[in-house]
Amino acid sequence: MISYMFEESCKICGGKHRTGFCTTSEGKEMKEERIIKDAQEKVSTLLGQYGIVSTQEQKQLSSECLNEFLVRSSHEFVNLPTEISDQTKKKIRRMLGLGETGARELSSEERDKQIEMLIMEMRGYLEKLRVHQDDILGMILCGSRMDNQKMPAEESDVDVVFIFKSGFHLDPSTPEGEKLLYHLRDYTDKTASDSGFPVEIDELYGEDIFFKKMTQADSEMLIWGWNADAVRYIGEPLGELNESSVNEYIQQTLTNNVFKEKRQNRIKEAAQKLLNT
Repeated sequence: MISYMFEESCKICGGKHRTGFCTTSEGKEMKEERIIKDAQEKVSTLLGQYGIVSTQEQKQLSSECLNEFLVRSSHEFVNLPTEISDQTKKKIRRMLGLGETGARELSSEERDKQIEMLIMEMRGYLEKLRVHQDDILGMILCGSRMDNQKMPAEESDVDVVFIFKSGFHLDPSTPEGEKLLYHLRDYTDKTASDSGFPVEIDELYGEDIFFKKMTQADSEMLIWGWNADAVRYIGEPLGELNESSVNEYIQQTLTNNVFKEKRQNRIKEAAQKLLNT
């Protein structure tokens, strides 16, 4: 006779399984959801224990916000010392979409205006950069400064992905690619936006490689395209697509089912890793 002493009732069929779920696709999905939920609760508890968020803020943290934190920073979070600096606390709060404690929170409308102003500034930045590097077709703006749900600090940088003409040597492991990257970083390190924001290069793509990675819904896109609403291309047409069409194409790709599945897998992996620590 099989003993079910240490087994749980299945949430699907009511039977007994060691995991508490049957092996149907619905059961597997529920198991993954529980793993993610448990990890979210662990993160929320740690945030409260470290004094990073208040009890009220803990209740208001969205599932989407916690998922992004799980993927981007939870592995570092569990290794923090017993006491952490105010600077680190502020950084974590910004990642969670929270402003500095006691500071006035900006509305979505106010953030939208800031974002539109930034886009205008970066158009000018691109024009100046192309005087030095005319093989650049455009750039993708991303990161916290483009996210109207985030409250970036004054010193937060502008994250960019540069798109070059097809066939350009961009691999930093090659002499040509290394020289190009050094040249670009030298320029961006010395040249801030008109508002004084530092510029950070996230990726470099040739036009052909960009379309290839987008078509494949490459997981690399998660680096800069985690939040599709915080991504904007500016610059010359790519292929047969003008700027507006490029942005529509990016949005369609970052929100399609293939990309969503890869995104969900990344969340699940991060959640499982956190629970195992």
